[in-house]
Amino acid sequence: MGGVPGRGLCEAEHRAIRAGKRTGRPLGSAEFVSELERRLGRGLARPKAGPEAKAES
Repeated sequence: MGGVPGRGLCEAEHRAIRAGKRTGRPLGSAEFVSELERRLGRGLARPKAGPEAKAES
C-alpha cells in the first residue's frame, strides 16, 4: 500500500480496506500480523479452516 504522498489512496487500496473492514483482523502482510500477535500475546490471524485435530490420549 504505497500510493503517492498527498494524493490519497488508489482504488485498489480502497478495495483492500473495504474488503477487510468487518473481519476484525488487521490488514497487512503475514510478517506484520505475526509481529502484532507476538507483541499482543494473542492470535489475530484467521485460523485454519476445517475441523480441529483430535487430541491424542
